[in-house]
Amino acid sequence: MANLLKKAFSKKAFAEVLYSVGLGRNSTGEGVSPAVQAQIDQYVNRDYAVLNNIVPVNTKVSTSKSLRAYTGASAAVYIIVSKKIQMSANIPFYEYKIVDQGAFKAYKQLTSGDTFTLESLQKAAILQKKAMQQVDANSEINRVLNRPNSQQSQFEFLENVYGFLNLTGEADIFLRRLSAGANQGTVREMYTLPTNYMQAVPDGKFPVGIGGWVFSLYGELGLRPEEVLQIKYFNPIWDSNNCQLRGLSPIQAMAMVMQLDVAATEAEIASFKNGGHPLLSTTRT
Repeated sequence: MANLLKKAFSKKAFAEVLYSVGLGRNSTGEGVSPAVQAQIDQYVNRDYAVLNNIVPVNTKVSTSKSLRAYTGASAAVYIIVSKKIQMSANIPFYEYKIVDQGAFKAYKQLTSGDTFTLESLQKAAILQKKAMQQVDANSEINRVLNRPNSQQSQFEFLENVYGFLNLTGEADIFLRRLSAGANQGTVREMYTLPTNYMQAVPDGKFPVGIGGWVFSLYGELGLRPEEVLQIKYFNPIWDSNNCQLRGLSPIQAMAMVMQLDVAATEAEIASFKNGGHPLLSTTRT
C-alpha cells in the first residue's frame, strides 16, 4: 500500500497524505501525529475495553462423553479417576487463621510440589504450626465445611467437587447465602452443580471475566457471580468464544487415547458375541 502511494504522490505530498489520515509523523518529523496520539491516549487512559461478545460459554466436553467415559465406556478412566477422587475427598477441610505470613508463604511453597521427602514433610509440619492456628471447631465456617448441606456429608460433597473437576476440568459450587439479617451474605450451604449444564456469561470487559451464570438443566436459571464458586484447571485455549473461562477437561486432553481404548474393547465384545476367533500368528513349515 505504501509503495502505491509513493508512486501516486511526490515525497512531500505523500507525507501530507499520511499526516492527514493520522498515520505519519508530525510536521517536524518527530513523534506520531496528533490523531494517532489521541487514539493511543484514548485506549491507554481507558480503565477497560468493552467487548461485544457476551455469548454464554459452555464446556468443551458434552455430558454424554464425560459421563460415558466414567460410567462404562472406559474401565481405565473409571479406575484412575475414581481412585483420585476418593483419595482427594478423604482429606478433611478445617478452618485456620494465619498468624505468621512469612512462615505461611514458606509452607505453601514447600507443599506446592508433587515430590515430598521425609525431611520436607517434617519441615512442612513445623512451618504449619508456626504459620497457622486452627479455629474453633464450632465456628460457622467449620460448620459449613463439616456439613456442606442437609443432603450430603463432607466426603460426599467433596466427591462431587473432585469428580466434576477431574472429568470436566471444572467444579461449580452453588453458595446459598443468608438474604437478610445481621449475618446477611454469610454462606449457609454449598451444593455442587453439574458442570456440563452450567454456562458462563462473559462480563463484556477486558480482561474478560465471568459476569454471571446460566444453569440450564431445568429450564434456564440465572445465577450471580457471587453465588457460584468456580474451581477449574488451567485452560490455554484463549479465543473469541472465551473458552478460557472454562476449565480444560482431562477427558478432552486424552480423547484419542480413550477412543483407542474404547474401540479395542468394543472390538473384543463384538468378536465374542459373533463367535469370532482371535487372530493367530502362523508359520509355514
